[in-house]
Amino acid sequence: GELILVVDDDTAIRGMVCQLLETHGYRSVNCADGVDAIALFNAHPGEISLVVTDVDMPRLGGGALARALLQLRPDIRLLAMSGLSRNETNGSDLPEIQKLAHTFLRKPFTPEDLLGAVHRLLHPREKP
Repeated sequence: GELILVVDDDTAIRGMVCQLLETHGYRSVNCADGVDAIALFNAHPGEISLVVTDVDMPRLGGGALARALLQLRPDIRLLAMSGLSRNETNGSDLPEIQKLAHTFLRKPFTPEDLLGAVHRLLHPREKP
């Protein structure tokens, strides 16, 4: 029943991730960019257990979002995801967010990859 904030500018990916999480007992809130993510995060003080974020988004990307959220709440767990290849990282937040996030998934990922990563981040001492 943990609350997870999902941030991705791709509506289809955002919807798929939220549906998958909710099907497996999590609650979710979602938005399309880092600016809205900070507002949602502040609207749920202390409730959000994990943030799942894309790397490259309009207005405020994943790296800046990660920095802001960690300043607001240093214990927040971050899962970053990106469809960028290693050759497309020039000018991207990818190198920075890979340092800040607790886990990184490369798109496309399987439902099992996502659920396993979420479980490990929220319950590090339990086996999935």
